[in-house]
Order: sequence, then C-alpha cells, then structure tokens
Amino acid sequence: MSFHANNGSSELPSPTASVNIPVGTDLACAYHCNSILLLPWTDPLTDLRGYDPRSDYTETFWLGTLGPTVTWLIRFTAYLFDRYPQGIVVDPNEICLRIGIGRGTGPNSALMKAIRRCIRFELARLPLLVAPPPSHPNDPMNSHSNSHAPANAPPPHTPGRSPEYTGKHSPTRILTLEVRRKLPLLPTRYLDKLPDQVRQLHERYLQDLITV
Repeated sequence: MSFHANNGSSELPSPTASVNIPVGTDLACAYHCNSILLLPWTDPLTDLRGYDPRSDYTETFWLGTLGPTVTWLIRFTAYLFDRYPQGIVVDPNEICLRIGIGRGTGPNSALMKAIRRCIRFELARLPLLVAPPPSHPNDPMNSHSNSHAPANAPPPHTPGRSPEYTGKHSPTRILTLEVRRKLPLLPTRYLDKLPDQVRQLHERYLQDLITV
C-alpha cells in the first residue's frame, strides 16, 4: 500500500505550514492531486459520543444519506486512522482501488465527488491545499515556485524530498484533508428525507438512549 505515516517527523508536509495557497472548502485547487494527506478532524464532543463509520448506526442511518461510495471512503479513513492515528499520506489511486471506484482525481472523478460530499455533510474539511505553481518547467515563474510550498513537502512515495515534477510537466500536488473519526447523530434535516420506517427506527433508537 502506498502510505506514509504522519509520525511528526520532517518527512511529511505540515498542515500548518505558512504557504501562499488558497485555504477553505474550495476543492478546485486540489483537482489532479497525486497525494492526499489524511488527518483526523479533532472534535472532542463527536469523538466522545459519535459513531464509528463501521458501526450499525452508520449502516442503518447515515448510509442512505451519504450513499455507498462516501460511506466506504469514511470507513476506509477510519481503518487508516486505527493504524496511523496521527495521519497518513495516501496515493489517491490506492484509495480508489480499496473502495472500488474508478481511478483519477479530476473534477468529475468518483473520488473527488465523494470528497465533495464528505465536505458537504461536514464529515471532512480542507484546512490547507498544497499545489506548487506553475505546471510547466519552462514557465518564468518556475524559479519562485519552491517558495510557495513547505521545504519538507514530499512527492508521492518519496518521503523527505522537496516538491518536484514527477513525470512530464506534472508537479507534485498534495491535498490535505481532515476527516472525522466518528460520525455525529444524523441531523434532522437529513433524517426527514429518509423513509418513514427508518425515521421511526431512529426515534426508537433515541428513546432507548434516553432510558439507558
């Protein structure tokens, strides 16, 4: 598997590094990335009271809202965080292989659509995007491109090396994504869209929680 553990060493890009790159929930700058740095989204309340993505609660109530691809993606990240609690650098094509979707990280790719849905449902967020400009080695701005990225940011599969071009005119592009370890209770606005039988089951589930 093409993973590099985030063990606090200098081999991985820092999610808090000072870089001149867009921050927020705009995924456009991350399209065609060739590495994804997965970090746990720390939320003390949800981490304490939430539900494992592999739990019966997720299967019964979240799956119908998220869809199978997003559910498998969240489950896969949970598996990775079990092994690498500080975070992990993953080849996006490895993720696609593991959850059974088509390869690629373009705007219409299955993986990017799944990530957008994770962000939409507040199960993931983008604290930082690392995408060294420009994409062509002959660009006159190329001599300044390294100043826009952390000096310790690695290309895929090669920890500890600075950003470089991998392949023909293909710069290293790293998407940093924070993902929840636990899922919260399904919000009412999503629960209301589920079949009556599922909503009634959820109501009984909440009543059981109160009586415990």
